Amino acid sequence: MKGLKRLLLSLLLVLLLMPYLQTRCRLVHEPGLYGISKNAPLPTLKSFTWKSWFGNIFQEKYAASVKDNLGLRNTLIRINNQYDYSLFRIIHAEGFIAGRKGFLYEEDYIHEFTGRYFIGKATLDRKISRLKAVQEELRKRGTRLLFIIEPGKASFFPEYIPARFHPGQRSLTNMEYMKQRLDALNAEYIDLNSWFLAMKDTSRYKLFPEYGMHWSIYSVALVTDSLSRYLRERYGATVPGFTVAGIEMSKVPRDSDRDIADMLNLVFPLPAVAAAYPVIRFDSLKPTLRVIGVADSYFNNIYYDYAPHLFANTEFWYYNSTLYYRDSFGDTKVDHSNLTEKFRNTDVILLMVSEINAHCGFWNFIDQAYVALFPPVADSWCYRYENQIRNERWWFRGMVKQAAAEGTTLEQAIRRNAAYAMCVDFDKLENKTHTDSLVRVIYDIRTIPAWLHKVWAISKEKDLPLQECLRSEAEYVLSQRKM
Repeated sequence: MKGLKRLLLSLLLVLLLMPYLQTRCRLVHEPGLYGISKNAPLPTLKSFTWKSWFGNIFQEKYAASVKDNLGLRNTLIRINNQYDYSLFRIIHAEGFIAGRKGFLYEEDYIHEFTGRYFIGKATLDRKISRLKAVQEELRKRGTRLLFIIEPGKASFFPEYIPARFHPGQRSLTNMEYMKQRLDALNAEYIDLNSWFLAMKDTSRYKLFPEYGMHWSIYSVALVTDSLSRYLRERYGATVPGFTVAGIEMSKVPRDSDRDIADMLNLVFPLPAVAAAYPVIRFDSLKPTLRVIGVADSYFNNIYYDYAPHLFANTEFWYYNSTLYYRDSFGDTKVDHSNLTEKFRNTDVILLMVSEINAHCGFWNFIDQAYVALFPPVADSWCYRYENQIRNERWWFRGMVKQAAAEGTTLEQAIRRNAAYAMCVDFDKLENKTHTDSLVRVIYDIRTIPAWLHKVWAISKEKDLPLQECLRSEAEYVLSQRKM
């Protein structure tokens, strides 16, 4: 019995020492965690100073270094992830959830699909009317702007969405209302989402993978072939064709077909699923089309695998923010300083938006193009802050929660918070508009109880909405300042 106790104690001590031994000696190779690009450097005392010590800076850096470099950390994380996923279908990759029958989703897709992320009719009216105006103006100048609605996994597979999201209780969505306005204005667009749904029961191979957040690699070939034909037939552009020489079947999904699965960081791979991969043969015709792709990550497959063979030059404006290059992602920001010149040197602009990004308002591209093409138009700072909220995920999600808690619309919550943020930064903003000044005066009225009570009394006396009286009071104040 004593021998058994000593053996168990020895094993326990070895287990406790293993992380330390792995940290110091690296006894076994541990694969990195997917989605973690860079860990903190190895812990060292060289950065110690009394100032950093008393400022708690050294402690925080040292603790982060110890945590990131602890032996067997990656393995222990994978074991924990596997335990939670296998028993409870809990995913620790932020923003992702496990659906029914093994399907994986990015959660924002579901909120777009159910209408929770609807940003409002007035906001979308402004965006779509500007899209139509920009299309027409660019066409006059020899450049075509083609808006492409990319498909979404939640729309394509609503049957596998967990019941807690109530997929059957949908309200108006951004994409649905966008299409209504696009049709009413006779704007040019391609609706790939509807096309995918029409092929759902007839496609020989999967259009959306179980373990990926994007369209399948197979469906990219279908999309690119259709897009090439559209550019040739509609615009008379010289775009080389390509053929599918064969289909490679695999039980292990590749690349973007498994991008969510990789982020789970599990010990064991997910169950094997069949996936199809086309073998592409491109024509030898020399491409001539100069293209800018203002798009999200759905454009990755087209940009890297097809665009070099189909277009003479392709710029990928990822989220209209980062300029992608074929050999690296880099941190180069898109230069919006002279858009009219960039448009002049471009044949086709592909504005491609997936369901998950419908609330982003084209990442401000249409607004920027509109201001550039129709001077002296200038957007108010209030509107710019609204756009900023819609494009910063943490801020936008906060507004969604706030609107739900207050029982107001998301559009109203965004507008109110944008106005507040603008008023806080008012004094340091340049080129403010009349609208900005009005909003600032109204903000001042609301923060001074006696002034607000005065305006409220006027609204009661004249039986007018308070907001109308606030605006009237603000207009009067601004007119007096100009005298």
